[in-house]
Amino acid sequence: IVGRALFDVFPDNPDDPAADGVRNLKASLTRVLAERRPDRMAVQKYDIRRPDADGGGFEERYWSPINLPVLTPDGGVQCIIHAVEDVTDLVQLRQETVREHAALNAELRAGEELLVAETFLRREAVEASRRLGERERHYHFLADSIPLLVWTAGRDGGVTYVNERWVDFTGRRAEELHGAGWKTCLHPEDREQVLLAWEDAMLAGAGSFQQEYRLSFLEGIVDLNGGTLRTSTGTSSQ
Repeated sequence: IVGRALFDVFPDNPDDPAADGVRNLKASLTRVLAERRPDRMAVQKYDIRRPDADGGGFEERYWSPINLPVLTPDGGVQCIIHAVEDVTDLVQLRQETVREHAALNAELRAGEELLVAETFLRREAVEASRRLGERERHYHFLADSIPLLVWTAGRDGGVTYVNERWVDFTGRRAEELHGAGWKTCLHPEDREQVLLAWEDAMLAGAGSFQQEYRLSFLEGIVDLNGGTLRTSTGTSSQ
């Protein structure tokens, strides 16, 4: 080291494009020469070169330096004392803590975003259920207001709704007609053909059909005009 230029002995790490230790130290030494007073530098990343016996290359190091002028009697700068403290362990510990906090914050943000998304989806589900309920009530209100027998059933033929006109016409309670109860209303001689027509309509999955049949407890013929509605799951209802 003795007799060699400082920055020949301690150059910047050529593998670190952001290395600025040489430039910062030169600037500090220049200030000391010009102002003839101590100059404390911020913590510097200034990697040091390993001996070839230790594998060569550069080792990451952080330093807290201060440059102190030694003045001559006439006030000139005789030399500069460059004193440094190796703070590598402290800086690396702080960096690791920052990374851990960043990872924790990322997890917290992800959790908050998930909670917001779940809350939004729950609200949407509640709102969709509310709108569906309103539409269903509106449909039932209209169906109960018209002078026709209106009922709906699922793919399996189970009745899911009958309007008040059906109840008045048959003289039976709505719960008696729900499910497979409507099939008991069919005249025994017409039951097979009506059910076959129903199954054919379900298999077709779209369009409409018309069927005339008798009820087992009333005289006369009922004219059934029905249609199928395919849902998003591929099932049908009438």
